[in-house]
Amino acid sequence: FPVTINCNGSIFYKVSTTVYNGAPVAGYTINDATTSATADAAIIYLEPLYTNGGILDNDAAYPCSYVTTYRNRLFTIMTDGYTLQYSKRVGNGEPVNFSGDFIIELDAKGGKAVALASLGDSLIIFKENAIFAMNGEGPNEAGEQDDYRAPYLLTADAGCIDKNSLVEIPEGLVFKSRKGIYLLKSNFGLQYIGDSVEAYNSYTVVSATLLSKYNQARLILENGVALVYDYYVNRWSTFTNYSAVDSIDINGDYYLLSTNGQVRHETPNLYYRDWETDRKSTRLNSSHRL
Repeated sequence: FPVTINCNGSIFYKVSTTVYNGAPVAGYTINDATTSATADAAIIYLEPLYTNGGILDNDAAYPCSYVTTYRNRLFTIMTDGYTLQYSKRVGNGEPVNFSGDFIIELDAKGGKAVALASLGDSLIIFKENAIFAMNGEGPNEAGEQDDYRAPYLLTADAGCIDKNSLVEIPEGLVFKSRKGIYLLKSNFGLQYIGDSVEAYNSYTVVSATLLSKYNQARLILENGVALVYDYYVNRWSTFTNYSAVDSIDINGDYYLLSTNGQVRHETPNLYYRDWETDRKSTRLNSSHRL
């Protein structure tokens, strides 16, 4: 939008919401005729240009493969898998703004970055074969006072191979590695919790959701099975009839986006009977009705 500067001053102010929509040009000239609206005495009460005071320009975010939040910023994994980009701090009523200068180069150890998550005061970086962490408040909007340091290695014993498997529970972060499902605890200790569901390790996870109302983390697989981890009793179970591409918990209600494009809502404590002949007996299907 057009801006102007008061005579002999150094601060730019917004004087119009007009946007140039003509053919692409190398430059765009604004003829600011002196009027009561743009007189020096009047423009100082208008909106100042956001870059006044050395604030970095707002740039478009680079293409990315994963997004999360950390300390009032958005963090992304860029498509090369070895670079993070982070936004400026997000203020009330403001959009998310990025700067092309706000990037972090990752060590090649552990392969490409797959997923990100906040854990306590740290940002956890899940790579294919390792896990890193970093912390800090980061730079201000002028790019100054940056206290971010290079991410440090937590473990090279396991990494995350499936970004959709990552889900936070009260004890920490659940994720799927090449060796099965692990829990990264809040003290950064690593615990293998997937021993009883190893038979499903070959299936891709399409969605992972926390249902705190039931003390459960549900990991929906590509074959329509949901692996259900009850973190209160540390036990696994499986639900069927869960063919979906995504899921979400909204105020304790569980919703699925099914493979046919329908949104399905789970009815708590309602089951259906699936009668099958098996040695002249019947059985009860354990899946929830959706």
